[in-house]
Amino acid sequence: MSTTQTGPTLDELRRAYRAAARGDYRAGADNAPQRAGTERRWDPAEPVTVVAGCHGGAGASILAAAVATVHPGASRVVEGRAAAASGFCAAATAELGQSATGWIAGARGDVRLERGSGLCLHPDDVTLPDPAPDGTALTVLDLSWDPRVLAHATGWLTSALLAARSPVLVTTATMPGMRHLEAVLHALPQDHEAVAVVRGGHRSRRWPTPVEQQTGPRARDLRQAGRVVTVPTEPQLAITGLDSSALPGSVLAAAAHVLALAYPAGRTSTTTTTTQESNR
Repeated sequence: MSTTQTGPTLDELRRAYRAAARGDYRAGADNAPQRAGTERRWDPAEPVTVVAGCHGGAGASILAAAVATVHPGASRVVEGRAAAASGFCAAATAELGQSATGWIAGARGDVRLERGSGLCLHPDDVTLPDPAPDGTALTVLDLSWDPRVLAHATGWLTSALLAARSPVLVTTATMPGMRHLEAVLHALPQDHEAVAVVRGGHRSRRWPTPVEQQTGPRARDLRQAGRVVTVPTEPQLAITGLDSSALPGSVLAAAAHVLALAYPAGRTSTTTTTTQESNR
C-alpha cells in the first residue's frame, strides 16, 4: 500500500527558518564549526566606546563616526555587521584593503574604519576584530545589532556590550524611538551608566507631549542625570546618509558632548573638532 507524502507543516517551516538563522543548516550539526565570534573574548589594548542603535535607522553609524572624529588622538571605528548592511560603504575617503581575517579597512581623514566582509546571520558569526594599529588611542565599536538580541547571544559583541560601563544608545525623538530606548535600557545591566543620543531632538526644553508620554522611567532618569544628548535633524544627512563628506558641526558638537560623558578622558573642544573635520 502506498502512502501519500505531504509537505512540511507551517510549524516545521518556522523551526527550519530559526535553525538556519542559528547556523544549524551546516552539514552535520554535531560537527558544525563553532561560531567565529564565540572563539574567545575580545581584549583590545586601547579604550573602547560602545555605540548601539536602539532600532533600525537610528543613526548609530553616523554617531560612531562622529565620536571617532572628535577624539583628539588616533581612533578607529569597528562595525560589527555584515558587509551587505554596512553603514560605512561610502564613508571612507580612501580604501586600505582587506586583512587576512576578512576585515575591510578604510580611512576617513585621520579616522580608520573597519567593516566585515562576510555574511553574518547571527551576531556570534562576526569574527574578532584585528588588533588596532600602533598608536590607536580609542576604538569606537558600532555594535550594529539590536542590543536586545545581543543580550541573548554569547559572542564577543555581547561581551563588549555587557562590559561597557557607559554604552551610547542612539534612538529617534519619536514615540516608537522612545519605546525602543526604554526596552533596550531594561535589557542592559542596571549598573550601566548609559548615554542616550536622541536624533531629531527638539531644541526646546520639552519634547512634544506624545514623545514625552512615551519616555519611560529609565530614560527619564538619564535625562534627569544629564546623560541625554539631542542631535538636531540634518536634512543633507537624511538624504545621503554617511558618505565621505565632512559631518555637520551640529553632529560633531553633539559627539563631543557624548564623548565627554561616555569617555571623560577623551573630551576635546568643539572648535578644534570642527576645524579638524573641515580640514580633511
